[in-house]
Amino acid sequence: MIKSWVDDNAGIPLRTIVTKVQEEMDISVGKSTIDRILQRFHYSWKRVSIIPERRNNESTLNIRERYATRYLELLQSFREHQFIFIDECGVNISMRTSHGRSKIGSPAIHVVPNLRSRNISICAAMNVNGMLLHKWHDRAFNRDLFGNYIDELLEKIRALNIEHATIVMDNVSFHHCEEISQQISEAGHTLLFLPPYSPFMNPIENMFSKWKREIRYRRSENSEELYQNITAASSLITSSDCSGYYSHMFRYINRCLRREVIED
Repeated sequence: MIKSWVDDNAGIPLRTIVTKVQEEMDISVGKSTIDRILQRFHYSWKRVSIIPERRNNESTLNIRERYATRYLELLQSFREHQFIFIDECGVNISMRTSHGRSKIGSPAIHVVPNLRSRNISICAAMNVNGMLLHKWHDRAFNRDLFGNYIDELLEKIRALNIEHATIVMDNVSFHHCEEISQQISEAGHTLLFLPPYSPFMNPIENMFSKWKREIRYRRSENSEELYQNITAASSLITSSDCSGYYSHMFRYINRCLRREVIED
């Protein structure tokens, strides 16, 4: 019964379990006893992952299955480097590593600038071979800024002699605008939208994780340093990294075809 309570609510406190045992079983136990019981079930206390209810509902599973089917159809006609993934992320001056070292019994402390800073929005594209293009602005991307980015990306694709690319992006509303679709189709490429609640299907998410981690390590003290660190950290993203990110993403394709519930 205790195991079922934890399965139903991963965040249930020990004190609540103690109370429920007393009320429902008429047994008096302490928190340490409950903790030992849970350890025997191989349960441990850890950070809770929040998963939206719609992440694995019937509609989302259907869309993932259709996406995976379409992706494999395209892959039969084109090569992996022709699949180009786009996304955006945000960074700011206050970004620091979340862990550090200090003497035992003393907290590890980062002192951050007492400075109000806007988020810097980065838009980037990658394929299996590496990062293709990144641009940043001190405000969120909108239809016009994203359209300008797509123009530059299409020039980059032409310079790399990549023809008939499949450009993969998420479902942000302005990504669906007719102008963006027209830019891409007139250049001879295909636009493919990711399924909702499926960040694991975009390898650029892993690229952003490394990029932001490297920015945190550099501990920017002002806007100018942050801009420099964005560029410096981007140079550490290798072709091997991107190949690994792509391979990691591709492992989810068959899981989507099988309509698996994905929580990792």
